[in-house]
Amino acid sequence: MTAKVATDGKRELITVIEYISGDGQVLPPMIIYKGAGHYMGWYQHLDPEVVRDYKFAYTSSGWTTCS
Repeated sequence: MTAKVATDGKRELITVIEYISGDGQVLPPMIIYKGAGHYMGWYQHLDPEVVRDYKFAYTSSGWTTCS
């Protein structure tokens, strides 16, 4: 099954990295936003109890690279 996403082209993409260790332990996800710094408005709609262990980061593109 192929996932399809429709957008009006006016949205920014983010990267979410999910981690599962070799012994099957699920670790908190890392969410990478596009930006030059953290903006608290990014998080205000999220439940504090759910995301307290999440890792947040930003890059100029919103993507991650190997370099």
